Amino acid sequence: MNYYNEEILNLISDNILNIDVHELRSIYDVFNNEGIEKIEVERTKHNYQQFLKDAAVTSVQFDLPYFFDNKKEKTIMIIGMDAKASHSDKLVVLSTPYYLQSKAGQNTNKNDYWDIIKILSQDYNIYLTDVYKAYYKQVDSVSNELPHYTEQDFHKNILNDEIIKIVKPLAILSWGKKSRDSVAKIFDLKMNNSITKDNIQIPYTINNSIKFISTPHPSRRTRSNHWKKFFEMNMPHQDHADNDNRPKYLAELIMKSLKN
Repeated sequence: MNYYNEEILNLISDNILNIDVHELRSIYDVFNNEGIEKIEVERTKHNYQQFLKDAAVTSVQFDLPYFFDNKKEKTIMIIGMDAKASHSDKLVVLSTPYYLQSKAGQNTNKNDYWDIIKILSQDYNIYLTDVYKAYYKQVDSVSNELPHYTEQDFHKNILNDEIIKIVKPLAILSWGKKSRDSVAKIFDLKMNNSITKDNIQIPYTINNSIKFISTPHPSRRTRSNHWKKFFEMNMPHQDHADNDNRPKYLAELIMKSLKN
């Protein structure tokens, strides 16, 4: 299985990190061996450096795109917002969204990410990326809550390159309200009231061509009432409290919506 391609490496080298394609291949080899890599802040592109050089910034992490290329005809692009860095040094940790390149990230009882992806992968390639590639802490705040960072145009420009030049996805899937709202804002997506509330309907369409699917965050910590509302609207005959089968229900709902 290929976890990256030349277009992904060029995107990172041109827009995210001051690292050449050859070294990026080595970094992805580290990922595939279930590790992380660390670099100095100066090796990030200026768009990011301007925020990261602040003395109050700590716990910097970049989640780089990760491509589960299953040699299928079509691809689902999952856009997350996965802030999880906790290290205290001034280095930048490099990893992947949800840490799903690792067995530890795949085999956890805290969420259903991998259980859903395993089912979707039977019919589709899966491209994982984050809304904001870099996350950091600044005093008592995290970067994805700081408008002076999240409203920068380069976030949209990089996502557009991923969508138009690299992935050309059949659909974009987001997990959770924060990810959904960030994607909607970046693409100026005009959602109806039932979408912007917890009662999420699927699918919605971006640019009249790419289906946009959003579900509650598939974490065991997501509140039961969120699942209840979602299931009542989309899967009224299934039990929202059935944690063991929820990944199957969600994956089947997503695949059904893609075939309609």
